[in-house]
Amino acid sequence: MKKKTWLLIIVIIVFIINITFFVLVRLAKVDKMVQTRISDQLSEALNAEIKLEEFTFNDKQANISGIEINSPGKFNLKVSQLYVEYDLLKLIFSKFKNLKAITHIKIYDPVFTIKIVTEGNEREKREFVIPDITEYFKMLDIYNGTADIEFENEFIKIENSWQKIDLSIKNSKSSDITLSAISGERSALQVFCILNDGVVKRADLKLNDLKLSKFEISKLNSLGFLLEADLTYSDENLKYTAKIKNIDAELATRKASVDSIFISGNSERTFITLHDSYLDGNRIDGKAVINDVLSDNRTIKSEITTSNVPLQKYIKQVSGNVNAKIDISGKITNPLITVEVTSEKLVAAQQELSDINIQAIMRDDNIELQLNNSIWENNLLIGGGYYKIGQDLHLDLYSQNMHWKKDDLQFSGNLSTIINYQDAIDIFIELEKIQIQSSSISFEDLALKANLINNDFTVDLTHHSNDIGFSCFGNIRNQELKAKLKLRGLDLNNALNGTSLPILTGDIEIEANKYSIVANSNIMVYDRDYGKLGGRLRTDIVLDLSNNHSLINLRSYNARYNYEPIKIDLLAEGSLDSLHIKHFQLNKIIDIKGWIKRSPRFIYELSLHGGNLKVKEISEYFVDYDTSQRLGGDLNIDISIDNLKEGNVNGQITLDDLKIGDMNELDATLNFFGNSSMISLREGSIKANKHKIIGIEGALILKPDIIVTASGIIDSLQLADILPQENLNGIIKGGIEFSRSNNKNELQLDIEVTDFKFNRFKADLLKFDILQKDCLLYINDISGFREGEFNLRSNGAIGYNVLNSKAFSDTNNISIRFEGDLLNMLSDQTRAITNAGSNSEFEFVVGTREGKIFIEQGNFSLTQGYLKIKGQPEDID
Repeated sequence: MKKKTWLLIIVIIVFIINITFFVLVRLAKVDKMVQTRISDQLSEALNAEIKLEEFTFNDKQANISGIEINSPGKFNLKVSQLYVEYDLLKLIFSKFKNLKAITHIKIYDPVFTIKIVTEGNEREKREFVIPDITEYFKMLDIYNGTADIEFENEFIKIENSWQKIDLSIKNSKSSDITLSAISGERSALQVFCILNDGVVKRADLKLNDLKLSKFEISKLNSLGFLLEADLTYSDENLKYTAKIKNIDAELATRKASVDSIFISGNSERTFITLHDSYLDGNRIDGKAVINDVLSDNRTIKSEITTSNVPLQKYIKQVSGNVNAKIDISGKITNPLITVEVTSEKLVAAQQELSDINIQAIMRDDNIELQLNNSIWENNLLIGGGYYKIGQDLHLDLYSQNMHWKKDDLQFSGNLSTIINYQDAIDIFIELEKIQIQSSSISFEDLALKANLINNDFTVDLTHHSNDIGFSCFGNIRNQELKAKLKLRGLDLNNALNGTSLPILTGDIEIEANKYSIVANSNIMVYDRDYGKLGGRLRTDIVLDLSNNHSLINLRSYNARYNYEPIKIDLLAEGSLDSLHIKHFQLNKIIDIKGWIKRSPRFIYELSLHGGNLKVKEISEYFVDYDTSQRLGGDLNIDISIDNLKEGNVNGQITLDDLKIGDMNELDATLNFFGNSSMISLREGSIKANKHKIIGIEGALILKPDIIVTASGIIDSLQLADILPQENLNGIIKGGIEFSRSNNKNELQLDIEVTDFKFNRFKADLLKFDILQKDCLLYINDISGFREGEFNLRSNGAIGYNVLNSKAFSDTNNISIRFEGDLLNMLSDQTRAITNAGSNSEFEFVVGTREGKIFIEQGNFSLTQGYLKIKGQPEDID
């Protein structure tokens, strides 16, 4: 009976509390007061605008509808309906500290939008701690939620939307959490997790085909991929697989595609593998292993390789393929990265590097660089250096005994280069023991030093004998340059492989900027023989870049050539791409006029004129004084040349009253015309007494190879017409031909001399039929005879050149045969023999050996010989 009494009392008390609670809430409008209180506290705590459309509560639950929490630019939360079920007595008796009295929280149709924007590079390091939520409620359910998440910093922007979010949390001694959601049409997320005191005891996660609504990286044009994952964690054992697939990325014109990146692992290690990965069409293979995944001492071992990558895709000026291998090892927070780049051949600026091997090793913030091998023009180029990230770059490059050759030009020297970069570029280049050799130039033991600091540069070139030196300095950005070439007794014989070239002393100075280029030279030219060559040449060149104007002035002072004074005066003016020769005179007797234009292509038109030039005066520059005094006559020159269209060359050279020593006066005319491919010589002639004695024809072929041909026809030339000696007579007929091609000369001579007489020697016929090549003389027929007196014949070939009187060792030979009265011929040449006679025969074989002519074999016979010497009474038999 007592138990029933107590039960009745408790029921009455609860009934009174409920009635009292209901009456107070309705009469005092406590629900409105609570609604206002909750709104104010949430607004202050979240720094957000709070809106609650309806709020009611009773002794069992609270009902809130039309909830909106808004922080402009940060987040927004809308909840259609929220129910909180609780045990009011437990809350009251625990003074609202026992939150487990909240038995169930139900949230319907929440829509959550959040935008996270970070600024700067500072990242606050926080340790993430999972809270123990078992003390806050018994159950929580979210139904049909939506979340729109946006994250953005200076490098990356991510947006994604999740729908149909269902979350269930059941708290007892542990928290059982179940989450499901979908994103887009195909992606689904399922998570189950058990938490105990904020520690994950078990977890299962499945995600398939997640495609983010937006994923942007600042330096990428686009990036897209799908993500799927499967993870289980139980009893401190972790297993997971993930696949990032259908990856497409684009940067400017560069494209990357990866079929998939496969990730798998457990608590100890993670395996990562690239499948069908390509960058700009070049395959990339890679794999990685991460050890001790769950510890703070995670390590990585990774290898990425690619091969046959066309470098021109990335550097237009460089062609060739490269191979790359990247190894990553060590602690994942501070790994050791080794990169090796190799290439069989790279070409830039028409220069080729082959067998290239470059290695880079990155430790902490320092990258060690090593050029292990590279070959340029068969020269080994190696080096090394370092790059401290965010600080400076240093490189050393070397090539010992470097050789370079193009055509017949050869270059050699020792190269060392130092490259530094910290805020500004600093490049120092040193070349020592420089040798420059060619068929026309020779320099030894030159030294060059060049330095580039930011935009300022200096260059110095010196020679051990100090006979030549070059220095310059300037600024690339400002387009400024000052240069000076010093010549101090430079012997051009040594420099240009010559034998009779002059010595130079003087300076050439150049000053240039973006507005003008000014060059001045003052050079003394002299020869070892005083007076043979000497004088001063001064040149002034001004290029006005602003006004498109140019001026060139060349003058000689106190100049002499072959001991004779010579005066050169040139003045040309024009634009930057064309020049008009105002006057160009040699000794004020030869005028050169015309113009030159270099753009859009190099064209010119020139003429040379000289009238009534004295052969004697002109010859003084080319022959010795005594020879020039034996010459006479007038020379007229009229030549014009241009390269317009097919080019044009025409002109005439005439010699009037040409006299050589005691020769009779001759007149000569050479007419020529042609184009850039061939120049023809037509109707050339040599006349004596107004009578044509030699006709001259020829051609100079310029393309594709240089070929020279010339021929002369002699028709009944009387020797007496040109050589007024009383004891010389004869008539010459025949022809002469000369040709030169491929640097080889040929001279063909086929002439006959009839009724020849020189002093007391006479011949009815002399014949010369020969072909002269550079090192070999072909004698088709050399013969002479006089009826009843002698007959001489010769033929064959011999290593000899009649033009320069040089003999060459050769296996060929010529034969010389003679039949006749040798003693009688001798008696004709001297008055000491009054009478003579004989039968003579001889034959010799003549050749060359060791650069000398010698008789290889021969025989000689003389019979029935007799002679009578003047003053002797008897004949000698």
